[in-house]
Amino acid sequence: MKGEDSFSSPFSHPSSVPSAEDKEDKCLREKVGVATAACDNAAKQYDDYYKGFVALDGKSQSAVTISALVLAAVATFVKDGRIPVLISSSRWWIVLILVAPVSALISVIFALVGSKVTEVVVPFDSPEQIREAKDLAQLGSDEFSQAHVLNYYNARLEHWIGALESIEYVSVGKARWVLRSQMSMLFSLVCLLALYMVILLKS
Repeated sequence: MKGEDSFSSPFSHPSSVPSAEDKEDKCLREKVGVATAACDNAAKQYDDYYKGFVALDGKSQSAVTISALVLAAVATFVKDGRIPVLISSSRWWIVLILVAPVSALISVIFALVGSKVTEVVVPFDSPEQIREAKDLAQLGSDEFSQAHVLNYYNARLEHWIGALESIEYVSVGKARWVLRSQMSMLFSLVCLLALYMVILLKS
């Protein structure tokens, strides 16, 4: 029938079929969403690294403080005249007497070297990011597209990759120096305790 021939399904209407441009725009929007989420995750990971980086400085300072106390304790023993008396009984005690302050000094040196490890890549270059944002804002409506936004976030991701690799590498190196400092500090404490016990037994 004529009425049936003129009937058309809404699903077959040309306007309901997405064009190639619509598909491309949708694809770009999804890519922008993925890139944005990746930037957010990178920022959180960098923040975790940075907190650990700062915590290492605190541990380094603690090792220096304890090492200074060890040196002060040995100096007190010398001032009280206990060390000379111990040396007079046997010269082998000099080894034990020297090990504690030397280990404490080594701990301080390791901590100072670790504190100098501070060169990391900043998460983003603010002036560059501002310039890129201004360039996007100056684009007209006929020129602006999701491709520009995607390129913007892709550039941010590249910088985040460099920043994360940098702070991870530096944090590992800093942690090694701090660990060495703590080990030397603990060894100096053990030697100080042994020295104190010997002094008590000899007195």
